[in-house]
Amino acid sequence: MNNAVDALTLVVAVAALLVAIAAVAIPWRVQYDDNLLKQAISSMERAFNVLTDDGRQISPPPAHRLNWATSARHLESYRSIKKRFKTRLGRHLRDEHEEFWRHKFYVALRTPHPLHPGYFLGPTSPTGRNDEKIIGRSAVIVYSFSKWGSKEDRLDSADIVQLVADYGTLNGNPGLRIHLERHEPDLYAQIRTALPNA
Repeated sequence: MNNAVDALTLVVAVAALLVAIAAVAIPWRVQYDDNLLKQAISSMERAFNVLTDDGRQISPPPAHRLNWATSARHLESYRSIKKRFKTRLGRHLRDEHEEFWRHKFYVALRTPHPLHPGYFLGPTSPTGRNDEKIIGRSAVIVYSFSKWGSKEDRLDSADIVQLVADYGTLNGNPGLRIHLERHEPDLYAQIRTALPNA
């Protein structure tokens, strides 16, 4: 009987220890990711602001060596932080913010025509010297961040038929209905097949 009580006591003690560890570890991981997320957002925001003069100069941003180099450093800081997230929620929130900032960079770097090579030489000083040449590494880092890359587009996995069913998206929206019918007939046919009254 004593052995059974000792074994039960041991099991209860181990279970209590595991619960105590989980009670500390789970909130710690969430808090850890929350702190990382704040810094990750800050790094992307700082990178954008220094490159674009706080968003005032885009398409293209100013051709200043220091701005591009500082922006690239902040983006590299973000890339380092990005690898350290512990929770699925933290990674999801990080990816949402990254998508937002990638788009802002894309818009800031988009120009009607490709940038002339002279842009990357930066402004010439009154003496004719050019000390502001944009460092190639900086430009590659910044431009790379603005690209979508090989990530799966979440639009492709959205259940469009279910969205139309749930929200009546096409009801009272003839412009969208006609657009889909004329320009995306496969999608429109998919909706009409599943929801004939949509």
